[in-house]
Amino acid sequence: MFWSPVGDVRFLTSPRYLAGDDGALADQVCASLADAGWSCWTTSRQTLLLAAPSQLVSAEWVLPDQPMLLGDLPVAWRVSARAEPARRRASWNAYLTTGLPGEVVVAFALAADAGVQASGSGGPETVVDELLGAGWSPDPVHPDSSVWDPHLVACFTLRALPDGIWDEDPTLHLSGWQAWAEPESGASYLWCAAFSHSTPHALVAAFAAALSAPRPVIRRLIPVLGRRLITVTPT
Repeated sequence: MFWSPVGDVRFLTSPRYLAGDDGALADQVCASLADAGWSCWTTSRQTLLLAAPSQLVSAEWVLPDQPMLLGDLPVAWRVSARAEPARRRASWNAYLTTGLPGEVVVAFALAADAGVQASGSGGPETVVDELLGAGWSPDPVHPDSSVWDPHLVACFTLRALPDGIWDEDPTLHLSGWQAWAEPESGASYLWCAAFSHSTPHALVAAFAAALSAPRPVIRRLIPVLGRRLITVTPT
């Protein structure tokens, strides 16, 4: 559910991890990736599939196809990478729900395409250090694998993944990164994200960097959830 501060006016909105998707998650991501040279087509399932110029990374708008749920929210985008263009199966997958800022989805997809062949991606500390540098705080019980935002409503954690998170490595019970925002205790999540266990930590760090960046984003619609924590300034 969204709230418009003053009619159809656009506002600079922060923090961006609580700014929502402006009700335009598909359009924003598709337009931005198309501008970056990604190709796009509609599948037989009526999903939108975008492929990077390298043909190694894809982003699929899966919301029309009875998507899986994370935290009771529908997965809207699935970003995948493969080692070779001819391979049908992805090496790893990232599952991103509605409510995530489109700017973050785009930044992650572009980072994946830029870094899919890079080596030396670092360990979990790559993600933790990125968030600590943005002013987030380590969890008091699991400081090496869980980090909270300054309002204690958003979290990144490395833990056992829920069912349905597919990875090329079939090893069971491996930990993967999960993230979420729950602006109001006991209410629904604003967004959730899950990364299969082979997703490079450096790419999760890129996602974290885009999400925790201090620069406001432009919004017309402000989420009702967390409204007390959101700052809006007329553009």
